[in-house]
Amino acid sequence: MFDPMTDDRPDASLTLHGAFRPGPLGRRRVSLSGLLGRVFDMLMTWSERARERHELHSMSEHSLRDIGLSRADAAQEYDKPFWRV
Repeated sequence: MFDPMTDDRPDASLTLHGAFRPGPLGRRRVSLSGLLGRVFDMLMTWSERARERHELHSMSEHSLRDIGLSRADAAQEYDKPFWRV
């Protein structure tokens, strides 16, 4: 079963400084700062992806051709949710 406070890697836990040490029951515990860092990174990635898709959607036909995309390609990418790659 997936536990968001642990990782699949056995016998290690994350310290505040990013070093790993053996953990109980062969599970890695993630520190609060590590978890918050991962959440922040994910939110920044989602924000950047949404911004890039909006820019792509607003590009002219000429600009899209310059980068090898059609309007349909741009529309398909724009229609994806921000969390989907």
